[in-house]
Amino acid sequence: MRLVMLATSAQFHPSPRGRWLPLARQLVQMGVQVTWLGLHPQFQADMRIPQRDAGVDIQHVAAMHVSPTGPLRGWRLYAQVLGASWHLTWHAIRLRPDVVCICKAQPTNSLAALFIHAITGARLILDSDDDEAGSHDFAQPWQRRLVAWCERVVTTRVTSVSTASSLLATRAQQWGAQRVTHVATGIDMPLPLCDIPYTLPSRYIAYVGNLATQAHGLDILLQAVALNAHIPPLVIAGSGHDAAKLQALAHQLGIAPRCIWLGAIPPSHVATLLRGASASVDPVPANAAAAARFPLKILESLAVGTPVISSPVGDRATLIGDAGILVPAGDAPALAHACATIMTQQIVPSQVQHRVIAFQWDSLAHTWGRVHRLV
Repeated sequence: MRLVMLATSAQFHPSPRGRWLPLARQLVQMGVQVTWLGLHPQFQADMRIPQRDAGVDIQHVAAMHVSPTGPLRGWRLYAQVLGASWHLTWHAIRLRPDVVCICKAQPTNSLAALFIHAITGARLILDSDDDEAGSHDFAQPWQRRLVAWCERVVTTRVTSVSTASSLLATRAQQWGAQRVTHVATGIDMPLPLCDIPYTLPSRYIAYVGNLATQAHGLDILLQAVALNAHIPPLVIAGSGHDAAKLQALAHQLGIAPRCIWLGAIPPSHVATLLRGASASVDPVPANAAAAARFPLKILESLAVGTPVISSPVGDRATLIGDAGILVPAGDAPALAHACATIMTQQIVPSQVQHRVIAFQWDSLAHTWGRVHRLV
């Protein structure tokens, strides 16, 4: 059986590296031929040459809908979406797939999947790990409505749906999808550690992820740091279109000397950065976009024995359990207290790592394969 996965991001972004590519590697071991097609923010034509990773063919076939300064707007955006959809369609058709997996229902890959199905008859499946309409920044309200409509329509046009969170599974069932299963994001243990070229304090709180305030409560985290001088330095690894705004907020709050901005770091450095932290923090607002996510950074933190500070939004309470501290979403004073006192909690690394035993990819991938009738 040949499976083609259609994604709208690059292999080093959180969803591909944390969910779809680990799934693909496990499926190859079960006898499935897998090709992953994605988009790249700095696309070059030679990226269309397939690279092989543990039996998975990986190709970036076009550019993402972003520029170095942020998301594309206007006709540049529409032209890029249509062009990327065409390249996904063309490269997938040449592979003659039996099954096409839509890696989260966005217009670009969803349109491509519908064309591929019409031309080749390939069976369509959907794997969703995000609330697409709720988590992105749109220039116009109609664009959000279009993406929401796309999510809903595609969810009911595929033969099976898997979701990373229980909220997304419930929503797909409410929309009328016939075969829906919640398959959490997994992790491969142990995570590899390495030397990292950053000058870091002996004690710090780590945030790893996108620098955006709409779906991540980084502004609340900075306000929390400003409320308590006993909080260790905050090390922030990631990039995003709100980076400059967040750095300006840190200066405004008078905490710039207590914040270390690393920018985007290689995925291979994440585990070591988290391993050295006193705690990892996942600040989230209380909205559907946050509840729809099953954050990779929480799994990575737990896997290296680092406790997590977050909020009981979505599946986070079940995932973190007694391996961290949960505070009300959007509550800066409560978040400040947790960051200042996390070192005094009786949380040992083995207790933290125990939380991820149920999230091993070797077992989750078999469940995912059975859900979509691949194995």
